[in-house]
Amino acid sequence: MNVTTENISLEATSAAPTEESESFQQQFFSVVFIIIGFVGAFGNTLVCVVIASTLVWSRSGNTNLLILHQAFIDDITSVILILMYTLPYPNIPKEGGWGEFVCRMWVAESLLWMLFVVSTYNLCMMSLERFVAVSYPVVYSTRFKRRTSLLMIIFCWTIAPLLHYFYPIGDSYNDEGVCRKRAGHHVALAAVGITIFFWEFFIPFLIMAVVYARIVYLLRKQQRRVQGSNANTSHQGPHDGQPWVQPQQHSHLQVLPDESGARCEGTSTGLSQVQARLQVISPQPLMQQQPHHQQQRRQAPSETVRRNVTVTFLAVFIMYGVCWMPNHLTFLQHGFGGPLDFNGTWLHLTLALAYLNMSINPFIYALKYKLFREGFRRLFCCNGAGQLGRCSFVGRSTLSSGNVPTISGSA
Repeated sequence: MNVTTENISLEATSAAPTEESESFQQQFFSVVFIIIGFVGAFGNTLVCVVIASTLVWSRSGNTNLLILHQAFIDDITSVILILMYTLPYPNIPKEGGWGEFVCRMWVAESLLWMLFVVSTYNLCMMSLERFVAVSYPVVYSTRFKRRTSLLMIIFCWTIAPLLHYFYPIGDSYNDEGVCRKRAGHHVALAAVGITIFFWEFFIPFLIMAVVYARIVYLLRKQQRRVQGSNANTSHQGPHDGQPWVQPQQHSHLQVLPDESGARCEGTSTGLSQVQARLQVISPQPLMQQQPHHQQQRRQAPSETVRRNVTVTFLAVFIMYGVCWMPNHLTFLQHGFGGPLDFNGTWLHLTLALAYLNMSINPFIYALKYKLFREGFRRLFCCNGAGQLGRCSFVGRSTLSSGNVPTISGSA
């Protein structure tokens, strides 16, 4: 009896610290999740406001519409994350549709994870939009209309979370005011989990990886071609003995008459003077004398915008993979029969990293996306006269306020 009593007392004393540590861990991670939710809600709301304003003056409808949709999804997800960890456990009615909805969508967190799937496939649509813009610019400018972007958005909300409908429909239910899960065969549940892994993470991740690898290859190929063309034109002038000159300065000195009204060199009548002057100030000879590398510089703004948008989306994709891969791989090994402690530290860390992804995109836009910085400056950096002022903004855009290159068509 004494041994038994001592064993019971030892088990009780050892179980108490474990329960306290688990309770502290849950409270700690709840606070972390709430902070992530507030940061995501504030940042994505700001992105929604700024990007919505750029749709008025930038004419970059397709790209910015998808960015606006991404920020809108992450904003809603952030708010739901805050509510899930701040609101008390709901009072569930014993009967009725509301009780079923709360058990199936809220308590089981199905609504939150459906939004994550919508966000993932919207990132996939953004990568495909960039692929068409970089690989087929003519097709993009003529056939990739706003209707195409809207169809992509509809796909994200209807088809993308299709497999995740299993959990609210076939897994959770309301048992007279108590939310329960149906007891299913572990093989069937594992098959569903593995299928969801491939549909919700592996397939979109693979598509984005292949697409961005192809885009980077094409951009580097274009850059090498431009550099080779510049190198050839830079060597042409010295070999031909015809160095480049400033056409405007040199031509006006030869043709324009002086203050005394003397005839221009090579002309004998007033009419010939006018004809000679028209030939000099005509834009066609100037374009002929303009070197090839200067003509390429005219195309630099659109090329810069295209590269800037692609680099921004590539950074978003990389952070998505870093944030979501640990969580998905953890559930994948659990689907194959591996161990998983649902109250353990590792699972909470993977959740925190996954939740962090929805709040990190606004920082990427602020650091990388020039059109976002320009829109921010137009909204929040105007002086009293309504003119653009200067902002102390990290990586402030170098785009001028009067001539903002657009993405549609040339991007």
